[in-house]
Amino acid sequence: MSTAPSPNFVDWPARHGTPRHTTGASGRIRPRPSALAVALQGALASGLLIGAAAAPQQARAQDSGANSAAATALPQGDAVKNFDIPAGPLDAALDRFARAAGVNLAYDQALVAGRSTRGVSGSLSVTSGLLKLLEGSGLEPLAQPGGGYSLRRSARAAAPAAVPTSDAATLAEVKVTAQAIQDGTTEGSGSYKASYTSTATKLALSPRETPQTISVITRQQMDDFSMTSVDDALKATSGVFVWEKGLLGATYYSRGFKMQTQFDGISNPAGINDQYSAPIDSAFLDRIEVLQGASGLLTGPGNPGGTINLIRKQPTEVFQAQTELQIGSWNQKRLVGDISGPIVESGKIRGRLVAVVDNSDSFTNYVFKKSNGAYGVITADISPLTKISGSIQHWHEKTNNSIGVPFASDGSSLGLSRDSFFGDPREVYVKEHTLYTASLDQKLPNEWGFNASYNHGKHPTKAIGYNWLFGSVDKNTGDGLSIYGGSDYEKRTSYDALDAYITGPLAAFGRKHELVFGASFSNYKVPYGGIGYSDGTPINVYTFDPLSLPVFHPSWTYSGNDRTRQVGAYAVGRFELADNLKVIVGSRFSWYDTSTLYIYQDASGPQPSTSSQKENGVASPYAGVIYTFSSQASIYASYSDIFNPQSNKNLNGSYLEPVVGSNYEIGIKGSVLDRKLNYSIALFRLMQTNLASIDNSATPEQMIICGGDCYRAADKVQSQGLDIGLNGEISTGWNLAAGYTYVSSKYAAGDQKGQPYMTTLPQHSLRIATNYRIPQTKWSVGGDIRAFSKIYNANDEQGYYISRGALTIVGLVGKYEITPKADLTLRVDNLFDKKYYATVDSLTFSPYGQPRKVSLSLLYRF
Repeated sequence: MSTAPSPNFVDWPARHGTPRHTTGASGRIRPRPSALAVALQGALASGLLIGAAAAPQQARAQDSGANSAAATALPQGDAVKNFDIPAGPLDAALDRFARAAGVNLAYDQALVAGRSTRGVSGSLSVTSGLLKLLEGSGLEPLAQPGGGYSLRRSARAAAPAAVPTSDAATLAEVKVTAQAIQDGTTEGSGSYKASYTSTATKLALSPRETPQTISVITRQQMDDFSMTSVDDALKATSGVFVWEKGLLGATYYSRGFKMQTQFDGISNPAGINDQYSAPIDSAFLDRIEVLQGASGLLTGPGNPGGTINLIRKQPTEVFQAQTELQIGSWNQKRLVGDISGPIVESGKIRGRLVAVVDNSDSFTNYVFKKSNGAYGVITADISPLTKISGSIQHWHEKTNNSIGVPFASDGSSLGLSRDSFFGDPREVYVKEHTLYTASLDQKLPNEWGFNASYNHGKHPTKAIGYNWLFGSVDKNTGDGLSIYGGSDYEKRTSYDALDAYITGPLAAFGRKHELVFGASFSNYKVPYGGIGYSDGTPINVYTFDPLSLPVFHPSWTYSGNDRTRQVGAYAVGRFELADNLKVIVGSRFSWYDTSTLYIYQDASGPQPSTSSQKENGVASPYAGVIYTFSSQASIYASYSDIFNPQSNKNLNGSYLEPVVGSNYEIGIKGSVLDRKLNYSIALFRLMQTNLASIDNSATPEQMIICGGDCYRAADKVQSQGLDIGLNGEISTGWNLAAGYTYVSSKYAAGDQKGQPYMTTLPQHSLRIATNYRIPQTKWSVGGDIRAFSKIYNANDEQGYYISRGALTIVGLVGKYEITPKADLTLRVDNLFDKKYYATVDSLTFSPYGQPRKVSLSLLYRF
């Protein structure tokens, strides 16, 4: 090799073969597990980070030992250079290091893809600087004959000079790394660009190979913008609208329709962050994958807006630990601890524990949040072909709630302040969430594999003093509303969900194809009960004092039990018709069974009611075609659908056919700037058919059979528009995530044909988030923009029109690297302190959007 400076010879192995090194004793070592094992095992048992403080010191000693072993194969006493390379993606850092040091670095690009570095600064020898740069990456350098270095996975050898003894050994290491990359992990990538996703089809595909619009919020983007919740991340996701309901949570929409959620690709029927389920903290997550449009292939029954797949963090092969302290507006105090690595000496058992405490008040009077939780996961390699994993995730949150402020009777604003509280300060919500997960990953002959995952979720919720408003406000006097006690209630939601599939290649007609066969099951149970209050207290919105409310008196009780069971079987294949033409086809068949029991009881006695419904063998087909017309761009077309059972009955007393949402999409996806920046452009049309419409031809006798109004499956809604997305690196250290969405929704059939649909969602939305590491400094700066067109809620019969005009929210973020291990981040959201309504829900309540918020975070890596 030439000794001229060269930053990165990624094609070196292909041209010259795998590097040969001097032969030495070989073997395998792992960092001694004592500190981390004690910390993880103790913390998992107690739910606290016991022993975490002691682990870093010993781990540093272990790392030092590993580095010393590697250094014996490296030159000693080499030249001293001045380095200033920031934390970030490892491949970019190696490029800068090679230029600064004036040395060759030869390695396979796949070896460093998806890895990150904590950086290196100061005057160091070339060898010491390179070791420092690779610290914690799982890689180590080896000196090459004639000068320069190559890289390999850390030689876990008992002897000091462990090196691969053959080309085959080195190639095997590269293959393992390539396999790891395909799980799509974004932690440590330093990028806003996703590598792989399986949310659409269970196939490990790049976003470009997925024939649907898919957005990924990476760990780096969440960290850069101090995102603490799933809602924070989804507000930054192109095409998604977060319908806020105060501390009652949120509902998520895309393309005019609701969305459903998953954990690690497994159905989550309990939902997240609504009135009856706890929110999910971002500290537990590696990334959030958002598939937009109908997704029935893997979901079964659901809504056509799409699927939000929450992918959680997994244990790392090398020790790492960090803690973060955040303080912010409205008395926010947040502390996060995250420790991960091998537990036993062989490294075949790895663990991770994340713990969070997050308390704050609100910009609304009397409103608070006290929350804490932990997520622990252990992964074990039972054999080279078998891996098992188990985890526990728990969250506890205590809040009270403000559902917003009322409007005048005509829908105009009353000019109320953002801290206005219309509720009972004695009201308390307690939400809990516990999720147990077990999974098996089994490699089979001929590159096939079997995966099975089981989730058991428990979501107990209790509310004391839940209240609501009734009436309409006279704008001149402020009178017209009454506040009601609503009810106390308790729900004990639980569910079981199982997904199992087998996947692998198929050789046919001289080409290689991929197949997936799978099945899923879920059983969702919701027992509940409570006490109702029928008395109301008139209030004046201009003079209302929450502390003056009387004690509400119970007048009735209620209880019930809902159950939904789903079973599905699916198959999908990716077939290579030509070198540049691939087709994905598949289908799912679903069986759905639900029953409800509700008992209302007052002075007249109990009044029970029951219902049940079944759907058998409902098909949800999927088809997509991808044509690659250049090395960096592809065009695609796809069809997908999803169904949702209906509880309304027709004239004969039978349930209506399920609502079907069908998504048609064409687009182009590609990458530019040396594949560092992904782009996508999509045109879509989403049709929802069989919507229930009142059948005015029903006779009184038929209405008795229907149990009230009779319906017919006649209405149709059409939603169509455009999605544009950019994600990745513009240049070294400059990340960008941007998206624009246009959605036009209207009724395409039925009594409301031609009228707009879901005007409470914006037609136009733009989101831009960017962060730039300033070269030769310790500073990173960035900002984000969220812009939306007008939304409104109109009711001609009641004579009101509620609207929110076009809105732009701007945020800024700045980070300073105190040391290579410590960062200080300042985040300002709603920089210009815009006063706006988060949603336009109803006359009696719509929450204000968050005012200007400032937070300061200190992150320390051990």
